[in-house]
Amino acid sequence: MLRDTVLDVEREVDIVVEGTFDGDPVLTSIEVIEQGKRGNLTWVEQLIGKHRNLPTNRLILVSQSGFTKNALALVATQGGRVEALQPKVIEDNGQARVETLYADLCS
Repeated sequence: MLRDTVLDVEREVDIVVEGTFDGDPVLTSIEVIEQGKRGNLTWVEQLIGKHRNLPTNRLILVSQSGFTKNALALVATQGGRVEALQPKVIEDNGQARVETLYADLCS
């Protein structure tokens, strides 16, 4: 849960990673869409808007099914603050598991 600075209410976030980078506090929020659904423009717009009033420094959006072209176009306009990730899923002994999920630091 993170506090919305405008509404002064707690907002649910799927995953929050807090730490310091070069002595400065950093808060990365990770939001995940349901399995089988692509991250579309509406979903990306909603999450960018939601995190606008949260203490999020970096927003990572994860969709196993990928993202629509327009959703990726919107992410690209966010100056590196927002990243769209699609994990590589493999089958292991009849079970689906994530092989890789890699986020790179954008400069």
